[in-house]
Amino acid sequence: MAHRGFEKSNVLRDRGQALIPGGAHTYAKGDDQYPLLSPGHIVRGKGCRGWDADGNEYIEFGMGNRAVTLGHAYEPVLAAVRAELENGVNFTRPAAIEVAAAEKFLSMIPNAEMVKFSKDGSDATSGAVKIARAYTGRDIIAICGDHPFFAVDD
Repeated sequence: MAHRGFEKSNVLRDRGQALIPGGAHTYAKGDDQYPLLSPGHIVRGKGCRGWDADGNEYIEFGMGNRAVTLGHAYEPVLAAVRAELENGVNFTRPAAIEVAAAEKFLSMIPNAEMVKFSKDGSDATSGAVKIARAYTGRDIIAICGDHPFFAVDD
């Protein structure tokens, strides 16, 4: 496939930079983390491939900061999501699927008694730090000092 340039991608990048600090809501996705010839914004993905606003095709090695292990738009996942959307989402109270997911997860982890799901890595990391502090009675923790961002509540 021939390269199509970056005209639309550059316009989208400029719009994002004007509206969002660093051009991305996730620090690891910001422009300062990638060379200039990297895709500015991905508009769609399928499997291990992604396409930018100009239609350039890329191998999407990062996969949502390594969270999309099955590839983009994987049909069995899409079907399951569609089915759950039909039931309604984001209720005021817990959904029954949360209990089913907890039971399934705990059935796969020997000796685990409970599970707490979180919406992102920052919340999971913050929760782990709180548990570690409570368990050890210590306030100070060690972190990787060469990374500028640890969690949303540094």
